[in-house]
Amino acid sequence: MLLLAIALWFGSTENAFAYLDPGTGSILLQAVIGGVASGLFIVRMYWRKIKTLLGVGEAAEHSSTKDHHHR
Repeated sequence: MLLLAIALWFGSTENAFAYLDPGTGSILLQAVIGGVASGLFIVRMYWRKIKTLLGVGEAAEHSSTKDHHHR
Protein backbone atom coordinates (compact mmCIF):
# COMPACT_ATOMS: atom_id res chain seq x y z
CA MET A 1 0.00 0.00 0.00
CA LEU A 2 2.87 2.33 0.84
CA LEU A 3 4.52 1.60 -2.51
CA LEU A 4 1.28 2.47 -4.31
CA ALA A 5 0.99 5.73 -2.38
CA ILE A 6 4.58 6.67 -3.27
CA ALA A 7 4.00 5.81 -6.93
CA LEU A 8 0.86 7.95 -7.02
CA TRP A 9 2.67 10.81 -5.27
CA PHE A 10 5.49 10.90 -7.82
CA GLY A 11 3.23 10.10 -10.74
CA SER A 12 0.79 12.92 -10.06
CA THR A 13 3.18 15.83 -10.45
CA GLU A 14 2.17 18.47 -12.90
CA ASN A 15 4.40 19.87 -15.60
CA ALA A 16 7.93 18.84 -14.71
CA PHE A 17 9.58 20.60 -17.67
CA ALA A 18 12.21 17.86 -17.73
CA TYR A 19 14.96 18.04 -20.32
CA LEU A 20 16.75 15.05 -21.79
CA ASP A 21 19.90 16.00 -23.64
CA PRO A 22 21.12 13.92 -26.62
CA GLY A 23 23.67 12.08 -24.44
CA THR A 24 20.90 10.55 -22.34
CA GLY A 25 19.78 8.28 -25.17
CA SER A 26 23.35 7.11 -25.64
CA ILE A 27 23.73 6.31 -21.94
CA LEU A 28 20.44 4.40 -21.90
CA LEU A 29 21.48 2.43 -24.99
CA GLN A 30 24.83 1.59 -23.38
CA ALA A 31 23.05 0.45 -20.21
CA VAL A 32 20.74 -1.86 -22.19
CA ILE A 33 23.61 -3.32 -24.22
CA GLY A 34 25.68 -3.79 -21.05
CA GLY A 35 22.79 -5.53 -19.32
CA VAL A 36 22.26 -7.90 -22.23
CA ALA A 37 25.99 -8.65 -22.46
CA SER A 38 26.16 -9.31 -18.71
CA GLY A 39 23.16 -11.62 -18.88
CA LEU A 40 24.68 -13.59 -21.76
CA PHE A 41 27.98 -13.86 -19.87
CA ILE A 42 26.23 -15.21 -16.77
CA VAL A 43 24.28 -17.75 -18.85
CA ARG A 44 27.52 -18.83 -20.51
CA MET A 45 29.26 -19.26 -17.14
CA TYR A 46 26.48 -21.40 -15.70
CA TRP A 47 25.40 -23.20 -18.91
CA ARG A 48 26.12 -26.70 -17.59
CA LYS A 49 24.19 -26.05 -14.37
CA ILE A 50 21.28 -24.60 -16.35
CA LYS A 51 21.18 -27.68 -18.61
CA THR A 52 21.25 -29.98 -15.60
CA LEU A 53 18.48 -27.97 -13.92
CA LEU A 54 16.32 -28.23 -17.03
CA GLY A 55 17.22 -31.89 -17.55
CA VAL A 56 18.54 -31.31 -21.07
CA GLY A 57 21.37 -33.53 -22.28
CA GLU A 58 21.54 -35.43 -19.01
CA ALA A 59 20.32 -38.74 -20.43
CA ALA A 60 22.66 -38.53 -23.43
CA GLU A 61 25.66 -37.94 -21.17
CA HIS A 62 24.76 -40.87 -18.91
CA SER A 63 24.16 -43.30 -21.77
CA SER A 64 27.45 -42.41 -23.46
CA THR A 65 29.40 -42.88 -20.21
CA LYS A 66 27.68 -46.23 -19.54
CA ASP A 67 28.54 -47.47 -23.03
CA HIS A 68 32.12 -46.37 -22.56
CA HIS A 69 32.48 -48.25 -19.24
CA HIS A 70 30.94 -51.49 -20.58
CA ARG A 71 33.40 -51.83 -23.47
